[in-house]
Amino acid sequence: MWGNFLLKGDGLRLSREGFALGSVDDETVGALYARTLKSYLTERSEEALYSASLLSEHIVQSGLGPEDIVALHFEVLPALLDEVPPRSRAIAVGDAHQFLLEVMIAYGARYREYLDLKLVESVRTAEEAAARVQEEANQAGEREERMRQALMIITHELRNPLTAARGSVDLRSEEHTSEL
Repeated sequence: MWGNFLLKGDGLRLSREGFALGSVDDETVGALYARTLKSYLTERSEEALYSASLLSEHIVQSGLGPEDIVALHFEVLPALLDEVPPRSRAIAVGDAHQFLLEVMIAYGARYREYLDLKLVESVRTAEEAAARVQEEANQAGEREERMRQALMIITHELRNPLTAARGSVDLRSEEHTSEL
């Protein structure tokens, strides 16, 4: 029944009890859906359709899919139709399906917005990661250049005394060979 979809807390999220929806305390998604649908069936107002649209936004955030919405609709509908006089049921069923259609259209629009936001967030995250990698590569290049310059200085500094020492050894060697 509808009790599997629990509304609680801040925004819709999956929990052990079901899905939680902000600003509605301890109310199930099914009960909220039933209340909103009942309101539409009795009033047939734009306000009730707008409530369905808002419910769709929370359903997207919860992770419920279109098949879950349709299943929920057909779980809630029989109980609501029991309250409708038999002669008005055909009209109520048509209106209920119109309500479901409104929920599904709003769900599609909200889901598209959700996917667009996720895509933008993913691109931003990838760009930030690429910028970090580029910065690390630049820093590694700078470190390598500093090390290369330090090595050149050390090599130069070592070469001068070695050259002088070699020259001294060569000079002494020449002096020693000329004495022989």
